[in-house]
Amino acid sequence: NRSSMIYVHGYTESLDILSVRTVITAYLTRNDTNIFALDWSNYSTGNYITEAIPHVIGVSQFLYYVKSRIFLLLDRSVCGSLAVLLGREGYF
Repeated sequence: NRSSMIYVHGYTESLDILSVRTVITAYLTRNDTNIFALDWSNYSTGNYITEAIPHVIGVSQFLYYVKSRIFLLLDRSVCGSLAVLLGREGYF
């Protein structure tokens, strides 16, 4: 009975960034957690205010639908806005 986690990378990052790969690999090595990596790099580029932040709402809505028994690990930058939105809306 493993716990599950969704990893959401930060603004201008992707799943190919070394720091992101390091965290994902560390959890996989533990062999006690199901890890899902949410790659939203197509939406987390460009202008922070006009392009990235509006997509945070869509990402948070997606996470709302998969929230059951999920531990959410957030990275830095725009994901801080994601955490605030999820908490404010009572998603987690």
